Amino acid sequence: MAMQANPGGFPRYIDKEASLSALLNKAFAARKLFQSDRQKVYSLRHTFKDRLIHLPEAKDSLTDALMGHADDGQPYGEGYTLAFKHAVLAKIAFTPPSRV
Repeated sequence: MAMQANPGGFPRYIDKEASLSALLNKAFAARKLFQSDRQKVYSLRHTFKDRLIHLPEAKDSLTDALMGHADDGQPYGEGYTLAFKHAVLAKIAFTPPSRV
């Protein structure tokens, strides 16, 4: 929904991760989108990884690629196709609320 409303992205926050994180944490808290007071926006990365590791097709290399981690191994072959990545992500996707 955020990207549909802002198709050009958020250039104000390029290279300003801390500012973006603070803004998102404030917005999520105000809308009661966290399940506990201990959660932060960064918790989404942990949830994302937790969902992935329960899929048999999500090997470490795929999980790392989807999370944006560097691949320190030798690059062999072409890697995962976009279609395969999409199919894996579709298995862990959730339906967002109609409005936030």
